[in-house]
Amino acid sequence: MEEQKITDKVQTKITCPNCGKQADFDMWLSVNTQTHPELKQAVRDRSAFVFTCPGCGSQTPVDYGFLYQDPEEGVMIQYVTDDAQAEKLHEMLTDPDSKRLLNIRNAGYLIRIVRSANELADKLAIFDAQLDDRIVEVYKLSALATIRKERPEFDPVDSEFVFYTDEKGHHRLQMVNHGEPFGSIAVNMDAYHAMENDFIGLLTDMQHDDPLINRQSAIELMKILGDR
Repeated sequence: MEEQKITDKVQTKITCPNCGKQADFDMWLSVNTQTHPELKQAVRDRSAFVFTCPGCGSQTPVDYGFLYQDPEEGVMIQYVTDDAQAEKLHEMLTDPDSKRLLNIRNAGYLIRIVRSANELADKLAIFDAQLDDRIVEVYKLSALATIRKERPEFDPVDSEFVFYTDEKGHHRLQMVNHGEPFGSIAVNMDAYHAMENDFIGLLTDMQHDDPLINRQSAIELMKILGDR
């Protein structure tokens, strides 16, 4: 996960699921928004991960892991699809003796690991809004409890909230249940800031925190808050 000056990509063959025609497709293994600024939006709207068939014109999403680097914002996110690779990467990024980790932190990067396209979109939107993803995860945990009371069909296990900012600049959470959209709710920023105040003195600097921030980490944070 060391910063690279060049955005790396490899070419692979994709077979169109609609017509069966095979064609080349560029897979971005490392996206550096400083050297390729056009990819900053293409990653966010996922157009960089869509195969357009030259034969029939149909579009197919292509999901794969890659490294996202934004030197200007100091954000580095590794999208990992393989469980074993994710575990190995997490071990490296939590090892205080890791020289690679030290180099990344000395370069001023905030490091995160994500496991799905939704998690990637979520992290990017949170950091674009200049919010703390740890507090956002705690907010989601609170939202989950509320939604479960109002709509018990919302599965507490196979569900997620994806943070986004709408066209009017309002922050919202897209609810996803069993992989399908389940509506959205507004983010109450007063409640967010209240939670932020609750954790003053309990959180380390974001750059030095665990790179895997998710629902489980929010549960652990709530336990710490309860023991305060």
